Parts: sequence; structure tokens; C-alpha cells
Amino acid sequence: MPGLFGVCDYTHKLNLATVAEEMKKILSYHSFMKTEAKSAPGMIMGKISLGLKSEDDSVHQIEGLILAWHGRILNSELNSHIPRGVELLELYRKHGSDFVSRLKGSFAVAIWDSRTKSLTLGTDRFGTRPLYYFRNSDNFSFCSEIKGFLALPGFGPKINYTALAEFLSFGFLLENKTLFEDVALVPPGSVLVFSPDRFEIRRYWKARFSRAIPGFNRKSATEECHSLLERAVQNDLEGSEAVGLFLSGGLDSRLLAGLAAENGRKIETFTFGTPNCMDGYLASRIADSLGISNRYFRLSPDFLANWGERGIWYTEGMSNCLNFAGIEVLPEVRNITPVVMNGYGGNEFLGFLSGNLAKFYFRGRLDTLAKDFYSSLAYLFSEEDKERLFTPEVYREMRGQAFQGIQEVLSKCQEETPFSRLYNFMLTQKARRLNLLGIIMDHSHLEYLIPFYDYDWTEFALRLPEKERLWARFYRFFLSEKFPVLSRIPYQRTGLPVNANLMSILGNKLARKIGLDLSDRCLRGKTASYAEYPHWTRTELKSFILEILNPANLSTRDLLNLGYVQELLNHHFAGALDNSSKIGLLLTFEIWHRQFVRRKFPG
Repeated sequence: MPGLFGVCDYTHKLNLATVAEEMKKILSYHSFMKTEAKSAPGMIMGKISLGLKSEDDSVHQIEGLILAWHGRILNSELNSHIPRGVELLELYRKHGSDFVSRLKGSFAVAIWDSRTKSLTLGTDRFGTRPLYYFRNSDNFSFCSEIKGFLALPGFGPKINYTALAEFLSFGFLLENKTLFEDVALVPPGSVLVFSPDRFEIRRYWKARFSRAIPGFNRKSATEECHSLLERAVQNDLEGSEAVGLFLSGGLDSRLLAGLAAENGRKIETFTFGTPNCMDGYLASRIADSLGISNRYFRLSPDFLANWGERGIWYTEGMSNCLNFAGIEVLPEVRNITPVVMNGYGGNEFLGFLSGNLAKFYFRGRLDTLAKDFYSSLAYLFSEEDKERLFTPEVYREMRGQAFQGIQEVLSKCQEETPFSRLYNFMLTQKARRLNLLGIIMDHSHLEYLIPFYDYDWTEFALRLPEKERLWARFYRFFLSEKFPVLSRIPYQRTGLPVNANLMSILGNKLARKIGLDLSDRCLRGKTASYAEYPHWTRTELKSFILEILNPANLSTRDLLNLGYVQELLNHHFAGALDNSSKIGLLLTFEIWHRQFVRRKFPG
């Protein structure tokens, strides 16, 4: 996977060259990837790249400094004719570790300073290029992927049962945890400095949603939003000859397609799903309206049997393997264009058309927010489920931890209202710890562009009044004003045009509950989901599931109540309950345990 790696060994007990070679072997798992490393006494660091012409894939070593960086840095004042790494070293000389706060973009950076024997790690404001660290009494290591630490002699980490409880409850981890106790993420918007006598993590920026802008005017805000997003897309498109876009029936990707078309770029768009899904139909209509091409990939019902282990290796056990739809198309997409834009973050900034979030706008209370939100978020394994799933010894380690995690995260939010605190959660937790993993999976083959995380635009978006995020009011108005043709095409979530009024949207939602469908006629009879997991897990994937979760094969059997696992499977296969999401989580945990604990790496 593209990214950074490094080991700092003050005791000089390690053969750093050997360790680095093993790290490169684990991290560079495609022939098109390139690797480079540079060393100094007690230190080695390197970079894995996708082998693209537009990448600065060098590790720079100048006058006692070594620098490696990963991602995209978009500061307009930097000289495009000088290698970006050389300029970053100059900024470090001038400003020290504070230089990270002056950067704009999607990046992770590492600098070793031989004069002070110190290591500096930096992340962008939103943590869009993950960087993990591990330290013990002898050394400090960092890597863009946890699996890199498996190359360290004596690395014998312990399962983080708090993180596991969160994963099984919500489908993702909170804050900066990983499934290992001694491995953590460098927080977003942070600088980490390590030396023999110092370990410090300093946050230079935190996301905060404003409650209101005095004198807010929707028309003028639309113009400002359009100008900033237009510039963000233009910045991302510059320097890339061919760019693709994963296009669905949602709002985020259609908006990016419209902005790219305005920019004069004929981008390639890609859609995947089942033959009769809404996404395929709507993406085709969106592409046709913009005069751009759309390639449709039909998902294989048994894709998980062929790609599941690889997907868990890419996402390191932190994403339900049922989220891997589309993984099988990555090699073909790379052959067409190795750089893709992604609509990651659009809803988190501009608003969700969500009744669940809306109820907290009208009736939310700060004193009961954690309890009320937890009850709606923990829809996978309940506390009672986890008690039945694990042995008593394991359950004692995780009892109540998922709820406590929600309490801690929400208590740290600076927003004044329940509604805005939940938006902060959706941005800083769910988007960063779950949605980003889908992009990380794509990054195994493709470079990613995320215009919705442009710094100038996000500063505007964070200032939107919260009532404009309610029911995605501003988002739908913006699309209607600036892209009227796109706004007349139905939205996959509602089945109605984006510019439909709120009463029509809510009316159709109520009608569906009593068996009526007021959706656009062209969508009637089409499936809302791009994948048919309940059916596939009972048919094409059944033998795969039974093989992995066979008690005789389970790597995790000493941790689990095997009778309860069998009960889940029996109810699902009999059609009594839809346990597909729970089964996906169990498959993920079992395969992750084999790969990362038992070290049975995928071929």
C-alpha cells in the first residue's frame, strides 16, 4: 500500500536495513509499486508509491535531515519546479515542527533530524492519510499500515478489546484506536515529536461546526460555495492527465462530476452494483446529462470468496468485509486511469437527508445525548449479544466499553448543540474511521483525490448554520441552483428528484412504510442497494462462510462462544433473521486474527 514507514532504534539492537527490507516486502504487494529508503545512525525511513509519473516518490536526505512525505500538498506559494520534499525540508529549517500547520492538502510527513536525534510526524487537518505508530522500550516505529510493524522482531501485540467492542457495536473504531493495544493513529491535525527524552503529540487544528453565521444569505452562500468547490476540483485535477470518478446515485459524486464537467474535463466515471440497482441506472443518467462516459461493473455474488482475505489485509480488520463491494474492479479501473476523485466528506459537511439526525435537532438534549445516540448507533452486536458471543473472560475486558467510547467522544466536542455535536462525530469519527477505509482499499491500486477536504472550502462549510444542514437543505438548494439538470435526476436515497420539496420527500418516506411507493416511475422495481448481501450470504457465499467459521478452523475459537456463533448462522441460513452484517463482522475478525495475530499472510 502506498505510504510511509520508519524505525528509530536508539539502542542499536536492530539490523535496520534488514527490518526495512522486511517492511517493504510486506507493504509492497503489487509489482507496479516502487520503494525507497534512506538511513542515518539509529534511523531508517522509507516510502512506498504507486509508481505514477505525477508522484514525488523520493525520500530526501540533505544535511543531516531525512524527509519522506505522502499524499498531496496544495500550498499555492510553493514552487512547482522544485521537488516538494526539498521545499518541505526548507520549511522545517525555518519553522521547526510547526511547519506542518502551514501546509494545505491531504498528507502525512515524517522528518528525522540527526542534529537533535528527533523524529517529527505530521498529519493533515482531517487525517486523510493515516499514519500509525508503535513504541516500546527499545524503539519507535511508524507506518501508514499497521501490518508494517509485523516486520519488527519481537512485535507481539495484545488485542485491544475496547476497540473490538466498538467495532462489533458500530462497525468502526473510535478516536485513534486500533485492534492492537500498543498501536495507535497519529491524530488528525497533529504533530508528533519523538526523541530519547521526549514524546509529545500536539494538536494544531480541530474541526468545529458553528451554530450560525450572522446575516446568513443562502444565495450569496451558494455563490461562495460554488467558487470554492470549483477551485478545489481544479486544484485536484491539475497535474493529473487522466482522472476517474466513482459515480453513484448519491449527491456527492454527482456534484463532483458536474464540477469536473464545468472545468472542461471529460473524466471517466465508474459504477458497480447488481443488474437492477438504482445506482447503475442513476449514474448512467447523470453521465449522459454531462456528456461523459460511464462504465458499469456487475458485482460477482461470490466476490468475497475471491477477494475477502485481500480486502481485510488492505483495511487491517477495521472494516466489515461486506463493505468490500467494488474491490474486484480495482485492477481494471487502474488500467483505465490510476487516479480517481471520490465524494468522501460531502454529506458530512453539507448535510445528510436523515430523519435519525433530524430528531436530535428538534428534541436532542446534551445531558442524554450519548445514551440516545448510542441506542441508534449500536445496531450490530448489542451489549447482550457481545456477552453471549465471547467467553466470560473476554467479555469482562469489553463490557460497557462501546458506550463509554461514545460518551468520551461526544464530551470532547466543542459544539454547543446536540445536532452539531453529532455532525462533528460523523465527520471526525465515522467518516475518518469507516468511510475512509473504503478509499484506503481503493488506494491499494489507485491514487485518490478528495476535493471536499480542501481547506478553504471546509472553512466555509464548517460555518454553515446548522439549520442549513438539517434535511440537507443547503445541499439540495445548491445543487438545484448551480446544477439544475443534475437536480432533476432522482436521488437514490429518496427515489425523488434532488429538487423535490421536503414535504414530498417525507410523504414518500411515510408511504413506503405502508407499502406504497411514490418514487420516480423510472426507479420503481429497481433495488435500492447495490449489493444483495442477505441473499448472497445464503447462496453463493454460504460455503465460504461455513469454511471460515467452521469451529475446527477458527483461529479465534478460544475467545468465542461457539454455540452462539452457530445459532447466528442457523437463524440466518434458515431465513428467520438477517444476520448478514453480524456474519460479516465475524468473518472479518476471524480472518484478521489469522493474518495479524497468527501471521498467516494472504498469498
